[in-house]
Amino acid sequence: LIISDNVKNETQGRDLISSLAAEWEIVEGLKIRTQLNYNYSTSVQDVYNASNTSQEAHDMNGIAQMNNTLSQDVLSETYVTFQRTFADRHNLSVMAGHSFDYNMGRTLGTTAYDFVNDALGNENMGAGNPQKNVINNTYQNSKLLSFYGRLNYVLDDKYLFTFTMRADGSSKFGSHNKYGFFPSGAFAWKIDQEPFMKDIEEVNELKLRLSAGVTGTQNIGNYNNKDLYGPNDFLGKPGIIPTTLGNNDLRWERTKQFDIAVDYALLDYRLSGSIGWYYKNTNDLLWYIDFPTSLQ
Repeated sequence: LIISDNVKNETQGRDLISSLAAEWEIVEGLKIRTQLNYNYSTSVQDVYNASNTSQEAHDMNGIAQMNNTLSQDVLSETYVTFQRTFADRHNLSVMAGHSFDYNMGRTLGTTAYDFVNDALGNENMGAGNPQKNVINNTYQNSKLLSFYGRLNYVLDDKYLFTFTMRADGSSKFGSHNKYGFFPSGAFAWKIDQEPFMKDIEEVNELKLRLSAGVTGTQNIGNYNNKDLYGPNDFLGKPGIIPTTLGNNDLRWERTKQFDIAVDYALLDYRLSGSIGWYYKNTNDLLWYIDFPTSLQ
């Protein structure tokens, strides 16, 4: 049972969200665009449970907490695009660019117990029992550098080709596995645009699609490639112990996929849909494994 009237739980925060972009058409059909996004966030949480609010707070003679968080995100991106139609039959568009993504987070938390009275709450946490104080903090950051490109080519508005590539470098992996290369390609054929389909009035649209490519995943913690340590108590003395075994051989999780499909619309679009088949295979799967702390 908690008496909520004597519980303080307040959070104040500040957020800054900014974006700056510029675009320039160098010549007709050729453009360059650059954009910078910056987000900054900070917050302070004040918590105090007076000694009469719960059994735990009574036993501890009051519980005070103060938690601070800080985060920054920076995303910089620049890319060039080119689009042109040649001889009324060939439509070409090309895009190439790079981006840089930086994320940082920091936290600091303090907890104090055993106050003489509840008059000051957590405004004087030093008044708590210093032998029971708890301090914890975290810091982490990650960086992602990417280069990418895409080419689209359309012939006679019937045959569509797409080729893409991207190379990503992540700080989450070891020094010799930071970068991954991920290409893909696709082809589409608008069969309904062919001369031999003009007399088939029941078919409104008919398209064949083929695609194949590789995608990458970096869905792990920021420091899983390193050995991590945490605080521990040894017979009343502070110390550290290993908490996570690092793996410097961690690399991008890669998924290869092949798709083939047919899109159709029939009978004045009364019946439409898609029939497809795909094959997917994932290699270098990123997975957490828990080890026992000791063997007996």
